This record gives sequence, structure tokens and C-alpha cells, in this order.
Amino acid sequence: EGSKLLLRLGGSTVKVTFNTALFVLTCGSIVRWRRSSPKTPLTSQGNSEERFKVRSEANPTIPRTASREFLDKLIKEHEFSRKLSWAAMSKDKEDVIIIPSLSLDQSELSKIPAVTFYEERQLCTLFFLNNPNLRLVYVTSMPVDKAIVEYYLGILEQTSMVSANEAHKRLFLVSCNDSSVMPLTSKILRRPKLVQKIRNFINPAKAHMTCFISSNLERDLACQLEVPLFSNDPSLSYWGTKIGSREAFKQAGIKFAKGTPLFYTVGELVSAIAKLYIQEKCSVRKFVIKLNVGFSGEGNALLRTDNFNKNQLEDSVLKCLGTELEYTYTLETWATFQEKIQEHGVLAEVWVENAVESPSCQALINPRGEVELLSTHEQLLNGGMVYQGCVFPASENYRKLIMDATYKVGQVLSSKGCRERFAVDYVVLQEEGKWVAYAIEINLRWGGTSHPMITAKNLTNSELTEEGLLRACDDEYKFYVATDNVQNDVYTGLTPEDFLEFVHSKPELQFDGENLTGVVFHLLSAISVHGKFGFIAIENSPEKALELYERTVELLEKEATEISQNKQYTELDLKITMPESG
Repeated sequence: EGSKLLLRLGGSTVKVTFNTALFVLTCGSIVRWRRSSPKTPLTSQGNSEERFKVRSEANPTIPRTASREFLDKLIKEHEFSRKLSWAAMSKDKEDVIIIPSLSLDQSELSKIPAVTFYEERQLCTLFFLNNPNLRLVYVTSMPVDKAIVEYYLGILEQTSMVSANEAHKRLFLVSCNDSSVMPLTSKILRRPKLVQKIRNFINPAKAHMTCFISSNLERDLACQLEVPLFSNDPSLSYWGTKIGSREAFKQAGIKFAKGTPLFYTVGELVSAIAKLYIQEKCSVRKFVIKLNVGFSGEGNALLRTDNFNKNQLEDSVLKCLGTELEYTYTLETWATFQEKIQEHGVLAEVWVENAVESPSCQALINPRGEVELLSTHEQLLNGGMVYQGCVFPASENYRKLIMDATYKVGQVLSSKGCRERFAVDYVVLQEEGKWVAYAIEINLRWGGTSHPMITAKNLTNSELTEEGLLRACDDEYKFYVATDNVQNDVYTGLTPEDFLEFVHSKPELQFDGENLTGVVFHLLSAISVHGKFGFIAIENSPEKALELYERTVELLEKEATEISQNKQYTELDLKITMPESG
């Protein structure tokens, strides 16, 4: 604890202070695509959940071709629902269909550099093939580079009794050959022959489908494949929104930040902020303005109260919103933010002062409705809101506290019908000498901590103890640091094969299958275009994990420097020269 990490990439150093680490954030942008927004007007009357459903139903782009009842009936009758534990390692005979589609608001996703390659974060599921009775279908927009697949299966061979060749026979990689920005599942549904190929490969009686997040698209695909969907029906997506999270926290009886109801107009938001400011005796220094539907903190903005005028409070709040709002996304403007308020809804929360860390706890709700805890992490956040990486596990000072709170939240979600992975983000501080955790939001989907945990757990054959630690098959406890956000422009132009050739030449950048420690890289397809990738550093102690992480960063920085010295940049020259006369 209290260790500091420093990423110095691209010749310039950007410091972002965390209690556990220092990270570098290099921002970028990609082509933006957004679905048409609903036009049906909506008042502020009524229950928040009802209002959210009305707003969703008002969107004519959502088809109503699938049946929730069909999937519910299928799940109840399927072997899928009789699996004893989902958190533990399995040897069951099953076919798993992985759909890593980011079926979210594309305008929000576009804020994340290299997000088009995030489909590959779930390649950690290839390590599920350590179960010799499991077959895996993995679908992507574009083909996964052969070198990446060989890299993952090579690590699997080192850590299990399964050879890479044998695992490859049970792996069915499917690509849409479509690099457009529409969600992957939408691409799949437009290709009936591809759907039929998946149906031909699987045994429906033993198969189920899992995805990054569920929408009407994933529900439709599961119905077409006639397999259970281990993810929420889209009718339950309310509980993964900002306002839904607050309602779940209230029902669970846990602490959460003070805030406003959900609004769809700036005027209502202004009045609510002013009212809450007065209620708190004008002591609030900052508010977090949150779009109801956001991803990785990119839908948030910070509102400071320094220029609030008590005599003209609402006018001053409106002025500060228009001129002083600090957006987590650098290209956001008040004009674009207002459009999203009308489309998604917005709320304000009081910034929790004196918070020392931002841990999270991950869990799942199995098909029987039982809550199973998976992990805890310290989140590494840029600006206190945007996810950059994680450290496992969360501090023992408050680990049990957030595990207990998350279990209560899971029980509430289960009672609503939710059945999938979820995580709860917290901030923690000491009050009167005791640790207190304030819940911030629920991520009702896979998240940035999902793939590191799956990687560490499967490669070390670990189980989570009651204390929230990972005990591996070698009877050692495992710890790790992970990130998705190592970025340096000099890596652009390198193929995954080029990068992995460098990795294979450095034993310190590899995973040791005998000691069950080392480094595993991911997001490797993003290197060539964005110079971005991620990795997890796994060791037998927290200190060694941080040391391994730092050494890895230093080696990569050194390699980046050498590449930059030998790299030549030639710009396209379209200037036309006139021929000499005569």
C-alpha cells in the first residue's frame, strides 16, 4: 500500500496521482456513431424505474422480436440452471458462446481510445478451455490475429494438462469481417448464415451464451440460437443505471452519496442542485453531474461550487453548469452534454470528501438467484472517476466491509430478476476512527476488472477464500496489478506478431507456468492503430506484483525508445510540380 507507479511514455510525462499507483492517460478519439434519440417528451412525474422504461420504449429503433418468456422457460428447463457454482472452476461438459459486443450508447463508447478493439478483452475466456469438457465459441467483428490466439493457447498449455492443439480443436473462432462501428451483436443478427454456423457447432442442450452486456440484440440472438442467456434481460437494465443503482443501494440498506432524482431538463437539474446545496447548509464543495447511462466514468462531469451565489442561487448554478463544468471527456461541451441530458437523463451527487481510495467488489447472480462473490479491487482512476486499471485485492482494512455490502446489493438485484455478473464501485474513508464505504454505482455487466480476475483465476487454478484472497493450486496466494491503458504512439505500425516476438525474447515479460506468476498481455490488436494495449502482472505478494508491474513498464518504455529512434515518418506529398519550360 502507498506504493507509487510511474508510466513515462512517448517522451512526455503526465502525472495522475493515486494512493496506490501513478498512471498515464493518453486521450484519443475515434469516429462517433450514435443511435437516434427518442423524441417522445417525458415529464418528471412518476417513479424513476417507470420513467426509464417509458423512455426506452419511446425509442423506435429497439425491435420487439424476442420473447423474455421464451428465454425464462428455456433457462428453467435447461441444465444451465442446475450448475452448482459459477464462481468456482468447472469441469462440466458444456458449450459456451462468448459475444463480446459493447451494445452501449456508441457516442459514449467513442470517448474511449481503441474501444473498437475492446471485443478482445474477453479473450481471457480462452483460458476456460483448461476444462477438457468445454467447447468455446468466440465471435468478433474482425478476425483475431493468429499470433494472439497462439499466445493465449500457449500460456494455457503451460498452466494446465491441456495442449494448445487439443484446446484449439474445441475453439470455434467466428468473425463477421465487418469493421463498422455498429454493435457486434447487430452484425451477427444481420448474418443468418453465421448464426447457423454457430448452431451447427454447439449442442443446444449443453450450451449457453454470455456477453459483455445484454440488450435486445443479445436477447434476440439467444432466442435464435435457442440457448440460455447468462445475462440480464434488457427490461432489467434500469438497475445498471445511475438512478437504478441509488434505488438498489437504498433497498439494500447501505450507505451511498447524497444526490438528486433523475431529470431530463436542465431547469429541473438546476433547481434540484440548488435545493440540495441549501439542505447541506451550503457546505458542498463539489457535485458530480452524471448522465444516467455512462461507461467507465466517461458520462460524468465535475461541478465546483466556488462561484455559487447564495442570493441568486439558481441563476449562478445555471451559469456554472454552462461555463465551468469539468468534463471527464475532453471533447465534451455544454451543448453536447445538454443533448445527452434530454436523451438519457441526468442526476447530481454530492462529491464524497476525504475519500482515500475507490475500491470495487465483483460478484455474480447465478441462474438460481444465488449471489456469489468473485473479487475485490482497488480501482486506479484518472481524475477520481475514469477507470484506468486495478490492483487485487482491495485493502484488508475495508475488504470485508465492501464484500458484505455487495452481497446485500446482489440480493436486491436477484429479487428483481437479475442474473449475471455485476460490480459495485465505492469510495472509502474513515469516520470517527472507523472505515466507512459509500456505494457509488452498479455496473450490471462485465467490467474492467472482469478479465484480469478471469485470467488470474484460471491460469493459477485459484479459488476465492472467505477473506477475499486468491489461493492457487500451489497453495500460494496470488496478487496482481492490471491495466488496459498502456499507450505510446511509437508502437503504432507494429503488428501483434511483432509485439509478441519482443515479448517472447524477454523471459521477464512472459508467464511462468511452473511458478504461476508473470505477465499476460491483452488488447494486442489495438497496438498497430493506437499504440495501446493492456496487461496483468501476477505475483505471490502485493509488493512483488507492483514490482513486476513497474519492471514491465520500464522494459516497454525502453523498447518504445529504441523503436522511436529507428522509426521514420514520411508524410504523403500531393503537391504537383509544373514541368520546366522548354
